[in-house]
Amino acid sequence: MDDMDKTATGGPVLPSPDDRHLISALAEALRKDQLLIRYQPQIRLSDGTLAGFEALARWYSPVLGEVEPDRFVPIAEEHGLIDEIGMWLLDKALSDLATIDSPTPVRVSVNVSVIQLRHSGFADRIARILAQRGFPAHRLELEITESKCLQDEAATCIRSLRELGVAIAMDDFGAGFSNLAALGKFDFDRLKLDRSLLGELSGTAKGEQIIEWAVAMGKALGLEVISEGVETEQQAEFLRRIGCDYAQGYLYAPPLTLQQAKEWASTMADHHN
Repeated sequence: MDDMDKTATGGPVLPSPDDRHLISALAEALRKDQLLIRYQPQIRLSDGTLAGFEALARWYSPVLGEVEPDRFVPIAEEHGLIDEIGMWLLDKALSDLATIDSPTPVRVSVNVSVIQLRHSGFADRIARILAQRGFPAHRLELEITESKCLQDEAATCIRSLRELGVAIAMDDFGAGFSNLAALGKFDFDRLKLDRSLLGELSGTAKGEQIIEWAVAMGKALGLEVISEGVETEQQAEFLRRIGCDYAQGYLYAPPLTLQQAKEWASTMADHHN
């Protein structure tokens, strides 16, 4: 147990009453299939076509109301529920998006926790789900949060996943702490810029230089680059001009239900035909 997992007296940190209630409610939500998925489109900036969807876990509790992911995901990680949630999200997303009608095959991006990457056989489980769903491995992208990428336990798993043909993205790049060493240590396919970069830095000369540097660095390493948090056409045009490959944000669509995602994809296809 790490020091951060202990109190000042050396004992384990116990969950607060609020956390214990949340843990119990989340476990019940898993049993009763109360978690939901929303799909946010990712757009190819070169031609404005649909490149893929990010699958996002959502929890609307009958008792607690909407519980934000940044509240329930850390709880799930700390108390042994993240693997079950992650595998449910992956399986459901592959099943759902296999039915999306698009002129070109779309990819599915799913967040994974470094805790999942530490589990022996994780890559084998991914391979089984892909085979069961008949979903091509090259259309699956797993996003890993950058601040956790330097943990050595993830290295073997990432290599195995890439050998399957699964793409690996460094997520949340630039969100307060940039794990630059991880870019050299692990083989990534894509670099995903955190929404805070565009939201806080675009519109100023120095800020835009920082974003341009991040994109240029990714491209120099042979990575495709996607930016989250795109809300205006001006931001999209700036990203297009500096060579960013993909964009995701409310300019295009908020996170959508499956039915909304299908309708949105169909409209996009009609528009580009």
